[in-house]
Amino acid sequence: MLAQHDLSLGPGARLAELTRLADRFLGGLAMPGRALDLLDLACARTAREGRRQLHRDTWIDIVCERSGVPRERIEGLGGQLGDQEMLDLESELHRQVVGHDPAIKALGQLIRRNRAGFSSQRPVATVLLLGPSGVGKTEIAKALCGALFDRPDALVRLDMSEYAESHAVARVIGAPPGYVGHEQGGALTDPLLRQPHCVVLLDEIEKAHRDVHQLLLQVLDEGRLTDGRGRTVDFRHAVLIMTSNLGASCLLGDDPQREARALEAARAAFPVELWNRIEAPLVLHPLATSELATICARLVRASSERLFRERGIRFKLSERACRHVVGLCERDAALGARPLRHVLTRVVEARVADAILRGQVRTGMEVSVDVEDNQLVLATSRA
Repeated sequence: MLAQHDLSLGPGARLAELTRLADRFLGGLAMPGRALDLLDLACARTAREGRRQLHRDTWIDIVCERSGVPRERIEGLGGQLGDQEMLDLESELHRQVVGHDPAIKALGQLIRRNRAGFSSQRPVATVLLLGPSGVGKTEIAKALCGALFDRPDALVRLDMSEYAESHAVARVIGAPPGYVGHEQGGALTDPLLRQPHCVVLLDEIEKAHRDVHQLLLQVLDEGRLTDGRGRTVDFRHAVLIMTSNLGASCLLGDDPQREARALEAARAAFPVELWNRIEAPLVLHPLATSELATICARLVRASSERLFRERGIRFKLSERACRHVVGLCERDAALGARPLRHVLTRVVEARVADAILRGQVRTGMEVSVDVEDNQLVLATSRA
């Protein structure tokens, strides 16, 4: 093909690397078709640009464009930079996720195993996150998406409670040609066809119909799934995260066996063949008060940054004010950190907004929120 385009390989350009990148990052044709397609595109682009040598930058650019994976991730494949990023994966995840050290560590080990070369035909990792509402199951998936792919659109999220009927299988993989809904494609398969490098989040997996569970067996075993149009969808480069509240009630007490009880409750609700194919069922315990306070501080910082961009005004909460807000949320302890955002909106942001609209707080000022006599009070100063 190089001869057809009257080109030669540039310094450092190796066809073995092109083949490896095509196999790992591109979808569509079977190998070696993907590698030949990538080589043809790279040669054509080089010829259009009037160059006589094919450089590796050209095919890396094409892989980035087609896969959506950031260039530094692709160039780091097998290199020291990429390896170091994987070693620091837990720290990267903890920038967004508070607590759950054992679960984060287990997840990091699974992904590093795949990155080190122990990959198989299965997804990068298949994880079940168990725990009560509001402890951060979805947040872990979002953080992993950012850490691995640097793109918010690399998260494919399905609420499995919407697939509780047997006919929902057609919605997951797409209806065959000639059937109603054929033009819509599959809710799971179509995003993976477009973007195989992603995090797949299956919320409330236990609520899906048993026929949907059967579909997942092929994904967990072989890393692929055939959609309604007969196309093979590749899951080998995806991280599959399932979530469930099963056994959450077992985690609310001080029973030393509470984690084992939660796992047992979840195991009893899943088909045996599905449970045995999950690499890591991980239990997320309810958040401690100190962890809720940390989350509160992070939410305040994010809200303050938004306000600064809009009005040039910042605000902050004292430690006592943070504890006060967390105390208001603990009235709904079963909801975890979920009420924090709503309480901050009603109790703190509403007070600050009122002061801004009254003209008491202006551009260039900072609002400090504290507690006196169990009530929030505001103080202003120049930022």
